[in-house]
Amino acid sequence: VGIEAAIVLIAFVIVAAALAFVVLNMGMFTTQRSKEVIGRGLGEASSALEVDGSVLALVDSSRYVDTFSLPVKLSPGREAVDFNVTALKLLLSTGGSYENILKGIYYLTYDSNGNWLLVHVSGLKLNNMQEGSVTIGGTQTTVTYYDLSTTETPDLSTITNALKDLPSEHQGKTVAFVVFIRSIDNVPPDTVLEFGEKAVIIVLLGSDDKLSNYDSFTIELRPIEGAPLTIERTVPPTLTANSAATLD
Repeated sequence: VGIEAAIVLIAFVIVAAALAFVVLNMGMFTTQRSKEVIGRGLGEASSALEVDGSVLALVDSSRYVDTFSLPVKLSPGREAVDFNVTALKLLLSTGGSYENILKGIYYLTYDSNGNWLLVHVSGLKLNNMQEGSVTIGGTQTTVTYYDLSTTETPDLSTITNALKDLPSEHQGKTVAFVVFIRSIDNVPPDTVLEFGEKAVIIVLLGSDDKLSNYDSFTIELRPIEGAPLTIERTVPPTLTANSAATLD
């Protein structure tokens, strides 16, 4: 009986040791997986964007918001983000949800005579664009551009009026553009937002998507790599016709 009890006890010890080994291995595997997930998460977050200023809305003559702008830049220490229309997804949720409303990339600059231009970089071209050789930043280059017809620094309304000169198939629809307003190299400019540069996302709301008092919207920027940037805003209770409003 004593020998049998000893054999049973030894068997229990062996089984317990085996189970302990399995549990230990599972724990080590889980820890390693957690480290990998955390590392991957940190890596993805390294390309995150951040808001660089106020979200502005333009109010039309009927006191509806028909346009809003979102200034963005790279967070310190983050990697560059490609804003090409094929690389960046821009999602908008108002009364309905829209995916991939980003249509074109432009660069705001001026020529040697001080005339402000919207230079086409990628995606949808506006009506009434010109192609020619202009001097940008001291370098002469051939570009396709929209002449803003002003020598004064254009405001959001001036830029928006140009962007509304859309081909007929896009008229009255909700679309978005990226306008680079500060670039560090690039003649002609590219679609990559680098550290030290600044871009403005401009969303033109379609006829059925205009916003009124207390309406809310969410906009999400999804680069190929890195964490998305999600912004939520609510329209203020009072809107003045033909004006700009800050959405904070």
